[in-house]
Amino acid sequence: MTVTPDEKYVITAWLSSGDIRIHDVNTRKEIFVFKGAHQCKENFLNERFHKKNIGRIVTIAASGDSRYLVSGDATGQLKVWDLVNFKQVYDKEKFHSGRDFREIFL
Repeated sequence: MTVTPDEKYVITAWLSSGDIRIHDVNTRKEIFVFKGAHQCKENFLNERFHKKNIGRIVTIAASGDSRYLVSGDATGQLKVWDLVNFKQVYDKEKFHSGRDFREIFL
């Protein structure tokens, strides 16, 4: 779970479904769901580890300006979500270094 720095949203990641749910702090209502946010790509399905960890989101964090959410799963997949337009803006199948992270924002 994380709260955006502007305290507008509470964001939760659901291990069982791989969903990321966005809740409005003021209304206390769920306003958007990234359904199955972390789905394993076809080329991973033959690997035992990845089969077992499909959708297992292990980390979420909001950007300092509250515009983006970064999520990562147990397979090493990294995704960035736009919290203004509620859409995925970046998907990196394997995240290995700070250089990979800088690619997102630079």
